[in-house]
Amino acid sequence: MNLVKKDIENYQQLLLKRDELQKEAIQYRVAYTAMFGDIINELFQLVIECTALKKKISYCQLKVNKGMDIIESELEQFVDQELKNYYQKLQKMKEDVQTSKQSESLSEQDLKQIKMIYYRLVKKIHPDLHPELFKDEKMQELFSRIQDAYVCNQLDELMNLEVLVDKLIGKEEIHIPDIDAQTEKIKEQIQEIVSTNPYLYKDILENEDKCNQYMEKFKQDIHQYQKYKEELEKQVLKYDIKQVIS
Repeated sequence: MNLVKKDIENYQQLLLKRDELQKEAIQYRVAYTAMFGDIINELFQLVIECTALKKKISYCQLKVNKGMDIIESELEQFVDQELKNYYQKLQKMKEDVQTSKQSESLSEQDLKQIKMIYYRLVKKIHPDLHPELFKDEKMQELFSRIQDAYVCNQLDELMNLEVLVDKLIGKEEIHIPDIDAQTEKIKEQIQEIVSTNPYLYKDILENEDKCNQYMEKFKQDIHQYQKYKEELEKQVLKYDIKQVIS
């Protein structure tokens, strides 16, 4: 095997390792969300409620300082507008939890086949190996579909996409300019993946004691926010909030 071919194969293996780690990271995020998502959402709901109460207090105090009446409908409208992004984020978090809980597990044989098909496709059309192919928007869209199918473990979709790829391309010799620099770049990306979340969720998910500790911490935070909410509610009650303009 000549040196150039060996460098290319090493580069291919690094690409595959990076993509596999990215996939694992996504799967760890799904598993983490399935395990802790409900209690995280409960906590975030309390954070929103406390934030809403703080907004109310600020609004009411501003009206008092200006000698103006505090009208309930105007107050609620103000708070709803201020927290619009919070509510949208909470809805997205709830949807993520539902999706995570519904994710299906595949057999080892299916997972192995998914990996094999993806590896073949990477060698055929990965943009880092074949940048000339990606001047075509259709090829960009096709590879995006391949990555989505790989991450989501969609075996049938990957099989169909491989047929499409084989129809679109012929065998071409791979040439990677500045391969040493590109190889180092991929190594840095791999290091970034394995040293940050969601990949680091692995350490929590595979350790029952850590899972219990995280769950207990979330419960403690919820208890503290519940107490804080009660204090804020008492402050809001001090203001004379009218239902209609007098």
